[in-house]
Amino acid sequence: LMALFLPWWNVAIAGLIGGLAFKRTYGGAFLGSFLGVFLLWTLSALLISWQTGSPLPDRVGALISPSINGSLLAVISGVVGGLVAGIAGMAGRAFRGK
Repeated sequence: LMALFLPWWNVAIAGLIGGLAFKRTYGGAFLGSFLGVFLLWTLSALLISWQTGSPLPDRVGALISPSINGSLLAVISGVVGGLVAGIAGMAGRAFRGK
């Protein structure tokens, strides 16, 4: 829902809040935030790509490297978003203290 109104880096805000709200270890905060955003971004990008049948993801992937197709591009973007959220989740855990 936040993605409709805020820029892409709002996943860092969500990860930070998740790290603050839940009592976990640093690894748990990273993993929970990473997996949440990774799955959301990857699955939504794949779903949109498959529903529209657009050649655009394949073309953008080919701009990066000829061996990258649209599905792999969705996974790469999920990893990038997951890393941003995971690091923010660890920061939220650090702000929480002991």
